[in-house]
Amino acid sequence: MDETQVLFQPPGFSSKDVITSRGRIRYYESGTGARTLVFLHGFGGGSSSYEWSRIYPAFACDYRVLALDLPGWGLSEHRSGNYVPEDYRTAIAEFIERTSAEKVTAIASSVVAGLTFWLSVERPELFECIVAVNPSGLRDFGKKYDGSFFSFIENLPLINELVYSQLITTRSSIRDFLRKRLFVRENRITEEMVEAYYTSASQPEGLWAAYSFLKGNLAFDLADWLPKLSIPAAILWGEKSQYEGPDVGRRLAELSPQVRFFETIQDTGLTPQLELPATTIATIHKALALLGTAEPAPAPGTL
Repeated sequence: MDETQVLFQPPGFSSKDVITSRGRIRYYESGTGARTLVFLHGFGGGSSSYEWSRIYPAFACDYRVLALDLPGWGLSEHRSGNYVPEDYRTAIAEFIERTSAEKVTAIASSVVAGLTFWLSVERPELFECIVAVNPSGLRDFGKKYDGSFFSFIENLPLINELVYSQLITTRSSIRDFLRKRLFVRENRITEEMVEAYYTSASQPEGLWAAYSFLKGNLAFDLADWLPKLSIPAAILWGEKSQYEGPDVGRRLAELSPQVRFFETIQDTGLTPQLELPATTIATIHKALALLGTAEPAPAPGTL
């Protein structure tokens, strides 16, 4: 295993692989709790399980924790060709089936949080509950998503590789993406974050999942699925998210009585889990307690 394959592995976590019909999935595991938390990252600009790396170690004392790189992202298998929502719903379902004997609690962000809600409608037996951060389907409430530019360049020989390698996967473009799209305050961006996103984005065949996302292949209307939700859920929202504000989050939450907790995380954008991890950890703990899936604190004098 080379250095880049373990570069962002948190202390105390082991690195493992599982094979699904959508390819090999790299994941990180620790903890021996009775309940399992599965952390699912969003899409875009070199995304990977690193997105949750400041959060999930805090839960390993009380839960079994799994954090994965979805197919086409991070250090999981990348294949050429377009990706569609079914690829990720299938990959997540098979990952849970292959790694967990019991229902899991999914903690997911952005479009993947939306896909996890969708999957839970189809496969409710997989989930105990869902905590979603800025969940989206990109076309929520009938909103139009226009990825025509990326559809155009995909059909031009060699141009798509050139655009991806020169404009999307450079360290400077990744830092700019984090500054303009994900974070509220630039001084919270670290060199480690830039390097983690760069490592993920630079994997061979990395452009296919990224272009599928940017073109809108993975877009859907989450508002169609939330009313069908049958498991408890919580929605957390970055106060200053540039994609959609908390008002959209509240509208989504109001679609289902199963969404039992909604909270805005102040002074954060699309990824509060990277921007203000301590606040996000506390908010997730609060959500789990209200959803009835928090592990009880140990009795005084016990370990």
